[in-house]
Amino acid sequence: IAPLVDGGIASYTGVTVPGTDIGGKSRISTLDIGAYEFVYYIWTGITSTDWSTPSNWVGPPSSVPTSIIDNKVVISRGRPNYPTVSGTLSLSTRSSLTIEPQAGLTVIGATSVGSGCTFLIKSDATGSANFITGSSVSGSFTVELFLAGGGGPSYKWHYVTTPENDYDKTALTTAINNTFDLLNYREDLVTTDKAAGWNYHDGYNSTPGFSTLVTNRGYNVYIATDQTATFTGPLLAVTDMPNSSTSCGTGYHALRCGNLLGDPSTRAAYTS
Repeated sequence: IAPLVDGGIASYTGVTVPGTDIGGKSRISTLDIGAYEFVYYIWTGITSTDWSTPSNWVGPPSSVPTSIIDNKVVISRGRPNYPTVSGTLSLSTRSSLTIEPQAGLTVIGATSVGSGCTFLIKSDATGSANFITGSSVSGSFTVELFLAGGGGPSYKWHYVTTPENDYDKTALTTAINNTFDLLNYREDLVTTDKAAGWNYHDGYNSTPGFSTLVTNRGYNVYIATDQTATFTGPLLAVTDMPNSSTSCGTGYHALRCGNLLGDPSTRAAYTS
């Protein structure tokens, strides 16, 4: 992929930037420099969920190998079907794969992302992308987490976790303009008051505090305005999901055994 790809800007003073290239193709993501827009492989899903079916794609050519080399793939939202890869999926040589919010991708086998490649799982106000992988994952993934902001009277607190283990807490604090309002719940701190289990990240109110986020623990976060948290690093495969340990405090039984657990998987889950 040439360095001109995704090297442009969307606006410039005194200049009207066209929405299509010289051939009439729509600009995609970050604009390219030059008259022609590099055309991604774009999932349409008009035929089936089969990754290998050419009619499920647009792009030159119209089918995408499961070994993506020096190319870009977009799993776009609003499609009738979303792809399933029956075997393994790999990215190499500056390739990228983006799953848009509300779109999804399932890989039955292993997923690997090579050095210099990008695997982006997006999130916005409409929802989050879903990614399910099988036996193993390797390489670096970027996962977005959209958080709606809002003040009183209905303050919008969110129960969340990190998709990547031992992640710096700044992803849910300074990186999203949040100085104070990040907590986890420590049942072992409870004696006579359930509220005593809330542990502020910065040690506020004489709580122990914490500096990293772990995948099997839930967190409570509040922001005043809409923000998107970003996590970049290795993911866990479905088969590697950690067991969440629980604990009980020492107080009266009616106050004990409340825990806030996390699910680090990058897919939605139905509950009832």
